[in-house]
Amino acid sequence: MGYPQVMTITTSTQPSDFKSLLIAAFHRARSKGKPNWQCMTVAVLKNRLLNLTGGVFREAAFGGQTLREILVRFPDVVRVEGNSVTLVDASALEAPKVVGAPPKRIRDDIWRAMIDYRTGKKYAWDANQEIVREALPDDEMILPTLDAKEIDKWRADFIEKHGATPELQKWRNFALGTTALPVDLRHSWNSMLTERVSNRATEWLAANNLAPTLVATLPNQQVTSGKAEEALRQIVLDCVTLMTVSELSELRLPPAAVLRAKNAGKMR
Repeated sequence: MGYPQVMTITTSTQPSDFKSLLIAAFHRARSKGKPNWQCMTVAVLKNRLLNLTGGVFREAAFGGQTLREILVRFPDVVRVEGNSVTLVDASALEAPKVVGAPPKRIRDDIWRAMIDYRTGKKYAWDANQEIVREALPDDEMILPTLDAKEIDKWRADFIEKHGATPELQKWRNFALGTTALPVDLRHSWNSMLTERVSNRATEWLAANNLAPTLVATLPNQQVTSGKAEEALRQIVLDCVTLMTVSELSELRLPPAAVLRAKNAGKMR
């Protein structure tokens, strides 16, 4: 059973949707580190249901006049005693599944160029290799890397949607990573971030007459980076040191790589 980030309440809402929403409310309480999270008052539970539905939760949508009236229909999930609601089986919260479609996949080189605002680096499109790399002085096709103000605005938009809790405010104010978010909100933030970066990249590619499909990693396309890139570089260096003069004379170097080496002062 998945845990909704924000459930849309419609005339077709089913009892099973309420059960999922109910479990999500307890899941959120646990992820926030609340003491005795298995138990809460009806009023607190109502607030959590409102947060999970973007403020539109209404008992009538689930065929009841009061929340308590609906809760007693789910004895396999909760026990209602007076004004207290207790989760019956905590194992229902284990191994939550991701709700909704997975976020789009963005090529590693494009993703890095779009969000690497902390280093101050600029990234350019290399038409010869059809990849994104660190920009050289003469490069003109510079990708629109996010800046700190933009990413902060995106965080503010996210908080506006999910509620200005102290935990979310801290995540924004200190520019913390995704792991600082409550577990049940991480997928939602990653989806929002991926969608906005994807739109930004697609618009830039289209404006420069490049194929928008370059945003996604194709099945037979791989972009090496990080440790994989360093491992590949070391293999090439090891091979060069063992090559004969005849083999070296047959070596073909990409013009862009030669230019980078020249600009970096590595060529004599």
